[in-house]
Amino acid sequence: MAVASLKRAAEQETIMARDTHRIMPHENGWQVDRDGGKRPSRHGYQDRGGKLGREISRNQQTELIFVRKDGSIERSDSHGNDPRGEG
Repeated sequence: MAVASLKRAAEQETIMARDTHRIMPHENGWQVDRDGGKRPSRHGYQDRGGKLGREISRNQQTELIFVRKDGSIERSDSHGNDPRGEG
C-alpha cells in the first residue's frame, strides 16, 4: 500500500483536525511525519521511530498516531490540547 494512501486512510479515521505527528510505514521501514510537514524522519524499525516520534510530539504538544501497515490506526496519544478534556 502506498504511503499516500496510508496517510489518507489515517486522516479519514481522525475525527477532528489536530496538529498531529504520525508513526507510519514507508518502503524501507517507518517514518515520523507531521501533518503539513515537508520532510518525514525515516527509521528502519518501528520502535526507533516511535521513540523519536513520542519525544517530538511531547516537545511540540501534538497528537501522536501510530499507523499499522494496513493503514488502520493502532493507537493515538495526546501530548497537547486533548479535545476530549474540553467541555
